[in-house]
Amino acid sequence: MIKVNAFALAILLLMQSCVSKKEILYLQDIDTNRAMEVVSNTTTLQPNDILKIDIGALMPEASLPYNKMAPSGIQAANNLEVMKLEGYLVSR
Repeated sequence: MIKVNAFALAILLLMQSCVSKKEILYLQDIDTNRAMEVVSNTTTLQPNDILKIDIGALMPEASLPYNKMAPSGIQAANNLEVMKLEGYLVSR
């Protein structure tokens, strides 16, 4: 009898955790959003190019480990040495 009651309680709890389609946060405004066109550029990478890759997130703290930062004593100018520190060199 205890197993039946425990099973019924488990089923009841599982049924309470289900939500309807309108209550799901990600799909609430799916009908009002329109698809955006993706624009892509055709660029060719060559040896000795320096790539600067920035990762962004809604919470900036989440992307900090993935972004290279220049040392604090160096001015953030667009000179070659700073670009080498912050970027990735293409070898082949």
